[in-house]
Amino acid sequence: MNSTGADVFEGMRHWADKARECLQPGETCDALLLFTREGWTCNRLMTAAQAVGHAPCHVSIIPMPEHLLAVSSHQARHALAQEFAAPEPHKWGGALGMMPRSIAKFCLSRDDVCRIYAQQVAKL
Repeated sequence: MNSTGADVFEGMRHWADKARECLQPGETCDALLLFTREGWTCNRLMTAAQAVGHAPCHVSIIPMPEHLLAVSSHQARHALAQEFAAPEPHKWGGALGMMPRSIAKFCLSRDDVCRIYAQQVAKL
């Protein structure tokens, strides 16, 4: 699965072929989650989604609550990586409060996703 902020995804419109290579079910990515961002309209989001054209995997557009529209994907990955590495059971407040609980629960249920997020955060 790949989760991407809509602003990042929009910037990929010039890289549509490269994006399609990353959307190969069973090999690289079974689903793509697009999260709305601050200042985005439905029209802008649909235009960004159409930039990839027919995606070979499932694409979900997830509207973010107003208070979360400015949260960066780096912050979200960092919070998930820290929570995943914590020896205690997951706490649903604090840094994880920056994302919908269902998204946090799903990501934390996937060891592979959390390990990748930890690697990405460590590189930045």
